[in-house]
Amino acid sequence: MSETVLTALCIGGVFAGALVLAYRYGKKHRKLMEDLAAEQGWTFSRARPDLDGLAEKLNALLPELKCTVSYVMTVEKSGRTLRLGDGQYGYRTGSNRPQFASYCLLESPALKSVGAHVEICGRTWFDAALLGDQVDMGLSAFAEEFIVQSKDKETIWKLIDPAMQAVFLDHVAKPSCHPIQVTLDSGGIALLTSSIDKPERWTDLVDFARQIEACIARQGG
Repeated sequence: MSETVLTALCIGGVFAGALVLAYRYGKKHRKLMEDLAAEQGWTFSRARPDLDGLAEKLNALLPELKCTVSYVMTVEKSGRTLRLGDGQYGYRTGSNRPQFASYCLLESPALKSVGAHVEICGRTWFDAALLGDQVDMGLSAFAEEFIVQSKDKETIWKLIDPAMQAVFLDHVAKPSCHPIQVTLDSGGIALLTSSIDKPERWTDLVDFARQIEACIARQGG
C-alpha cells in the first residue's frame, strides 16, 4: 500500500472518529438537557437561529467570539428572558479549533442600568499578563480570584460593589463550580463555561445569573 493511500486512510479514520465522538457528545447532551428541562418545567428545543436568535445575541455580547448553539432550554420568557444553550465557540481572529461550551443568557429590564461593557473571568497569571483594559479592583479576595475588563473604570467600581463581589466569591467556592466568563452589558448577562455534563451545573448557572441580576436591580433601586 502506497504512503499516499495509507495517509489518506489515516486521515479518513481520524475524521470518522471525530464524527462518531461528536455524535455521541451531542446525543448525550441532548438527553441531559431534555430530562432536566422536563424536571424543571423548562422548554427544550433544537436551536433555530431564525426563531430563537440565541447565538446572534451571544455573539453581540461576546464580539471576540463566534458562538454556535445546538440545543436551547428556555427557563423564563415573560418580562425577562433566561435561556441556556449548548454548542461551540471559536475566536474570530487567528487559527483555532472550536471548543464545546455551554451558555446562559439573561435579558432583563433591570440590567438596562449597567451602562458599560464588562467582562469578568477567573484570574490566571497568563490572562493577568496579556488581557487589556483591566480594572484595578484593589487588594481584595475578589481581585485575587477574578480579572475585570472594561473601558469604563468608574462605572465598574460602582457596579462591582461588595455585594456583587460576594456573589462571585460564593459561586467560585461551590464544589461544582467550573471556570466561567461573565459578560455584562446594557440589558443582558452572558455566561460562558466549559461544556456542561451534570444537571447541577446548569441550575448553578441559572442561580448565578439571577443573583447577579438581583445585585444590579438593588443598585438601580
